[in-house]
Formats: sequence, structure tokens, C-alpha cells
Amino acid sequence: MNEAERYLEERNKPKAIVPAASAPQHEAIRPNDRAQHSNAVDTGAPGWFSLEGRIGRQTYFWRMAAISFGSLVVVWLVATWYGVTLANSMPEGVDLVSMAEMAGTQIFLLVGFLAQGFVVPQETKRLHDINLSGWYQLVFAIPVIGQLFHLYVLFCPGTVGTNQYGQPPS
Repeated sequence: MNEAERYLEERNKPKAIVPAASAPQHEAIRPNDRAQHSNAVDTGAPGWFSLEGRIGRQTYFWRMAAISFGSLVVVWLVATWYGVTLANSMPEGVDLVSMAEMAGTQIFLLVGFLAQGFVVPQETKRLHDINLSGWYQLVFAIPVIGQLFHLYVLFCPGTVGTNQYGQPPS
């Protein structure tokens, strides 16, 4: 038996139920209790990429502000670098203004598309806080109605207590 097989065998052995530190010694943690305790530990990034759970209005606002600011900084840096490179490589007489506008638009769209990896989880969790499915993000794409819905999502108070998406944000 090699090392990997021994590891898998050890891993698949049933675990003994360990008594809780705060419970009297004669009471043991039930398997469901242990699962709830282990879920309380945040092992990854601070919820930036998870589609599960809920976030409150203030967290949503600050995360979206950070994403927007970060996106604008990236657009500015890439556009500046690209603009200087473009200006130095073009021959005389080429309309650099229109080329820069076209390149800037493309850079802005690319960074905006990449930022969706950060935006979608935040919006999903905020919608969960007001007890709506993440699929309601599709409403954001509707002109005018989407902008009003963004305001609603930002300012609507979250569901009090536990809802179908989990505990209220702390």
C-alpha cells in the first residue's frame, strides 16, 4: 500500500464524535452540530467569489465601490500604457485621437467584462439578503428599470432573521 492509499484510507475512516468544549462532558456534539460549527470557519477569500450567503447594504456598497475604483485604475493604467505605445508606433499623419478613443473603448469593455467575476457574486449575495434569487440580476440589463432596481437593491433593508439563503449578515 503506497502513501496515497494510506492517506485515503485514514481520511475515509469514520470520525469519533468529540464532546463540545462548552457542553457538559456527558453531552456530545451531534453530526449536524459539528457541520454547523465547521461551516462557521471562513477558509477562502472573504466572500468575494462565493455565490452563497448574504451581505448587507453597507458591505455591498463598499465592495462595489472597491470593484469600481479598482476597475477604473486598471483601465487608466492599461489605457495609458497602450496609448503611449500606440502613439510611438504610428506613422505621422494618423488620427491618433480616434484610434485612442477606439482603443480606450475596447479596454474599458474588456476590464468591465473581467470585473463581472467580482460583481456577480456581490450582487447575488445582496439579492439573497433581500430574499431574492441571484437570477434577478438579469433585471439590471433592462434600460431604466435596471437602474431603478440597482437603487432598490442598494437601499432595501435585508430580510430580518434567517431566510432561505442563510443567516443574516453580521
